[in-house]
Amino acid sequence: MAEPPETDREKQQRAIGALIWKDPERILDHAAKLRGTGALLECRLRGGSMGAAIPAGSRLRIAVGSTEPVRVGDVVAFVRDDGICVHRVAHRSGELLVTQGDACAYPDPPVDASRVVGPVREYLAGGEWKPVVAPRAEDRARSASGRGLLRLVTGLMKIDVRIARLAARALRLRGEGPAIAEGNEK
Repeated sequence: MAEPPETDREKQQRAIGALIWKDPERILDHAAKLRGTGALLECRLRGGSMGAAIPAGSRLRIAVGSTEPVRVGDVVAFVRDDGICVHRVAHRSGELLVTQGDACAYPDPPVDASRVVGPVREYLAGGEWKPVVAPRAEDRARSASGRGLLRLVTGLMKIDVRIARLAARALRLRGEGPAIAEGNEK
């Protein structure tokens, strides 16, 4: 099925997203200015770490204008060292989040909530925008060792977040790639 024609607002959202995504640090400044406006940005997801919840290559709508607090279970776009990542929040302790792709066995290193661009609200599939929902249990690729690592990382956060970040990076046994968001240019 062909995608429906874009409205002027959708074209503008996509264009803004494409420009800002070229500089991940800059998007945090823009996202802060858009808080409370209800603004959405569009981008394309690269990578399959979100499994069935968001198929690889999907167009996304990120609610950069949202003022809602990030909760465990939310799928968020956040800035990390290698770009913008899209994963689900697996744990929250104050302003620190531990995220994990739905198709990943292991959690990501802790990230500060200030690095969140916004929650991912929808993705485009079959020409239709669909809401991002919690995955079914059988779609989660969590192993016993992955659950143990999540507990280890969240426990180490109580001691020192730097140690938790090192542990998450060092103990990641698979070369699972993140779901990276990129500008949506046609």
